[in-house]
Amino acid sequence: MSSSPKYTALSYAWGERKASRAILCEDQCIRITLNLYRALAHLRHPSDPVDLWADAVCLNQKDDIEKTRQVRSMRTIFMGAKNVIVWLGPDPRQVAKGVFQTLSAMATRDFEDPLPLEDIFWRDAERLFTKHWFRRLWCLQEIVLVTEAEVLWGAEAMSWRILGKTATWT
Repeated sequence: MSSSPKYTALSYAWGERKASRAILCEDQCIRITLNLYRALAHLRHPSDPVDLWADAVCLNQKDDIEKTRQVRSMRTIFMGAKNVIVWLGPDPRQVAKGVFQTLSAMATRDFEDPLPLEDIFWRDAERLFTKHWFRRLWCLQEIVLVTEAEVLWGAEAMSWRILGKTATWT
């Protein structure tokens, strides 16, 4: 950290540990959760390396002393990142685009008449806000450390600032 490396910090919920995948990292095979695997696959660029910090890869999960020491450094890790990405997971129903567009519209206007409760948006917004990431205190602690982050849900992206602002309305 003292050399100020340029990296992206990844905030994600681990998900089911039994559903794991193997990856090669510094010539070693390590197992990671399926959710992290999907995030890494999504963020991987075919011709341009991406430097990511993800706890399951960057912290030795078998060394409790190292994990304890690194957990104390989370503030430095997330605040020192060039950017932060929140990975919510795949969007199999393809609703993220509509939800993000509506939330963005809500954030830029003062709604006198909110969408009726029977509007399909609310069902899809519920899908967003019940994602595992929102239920993990650890994830929320990571995101409050930064002023800006990009939220990815499947192929769609949204500013954390806008999502956080509108989350209090839903």
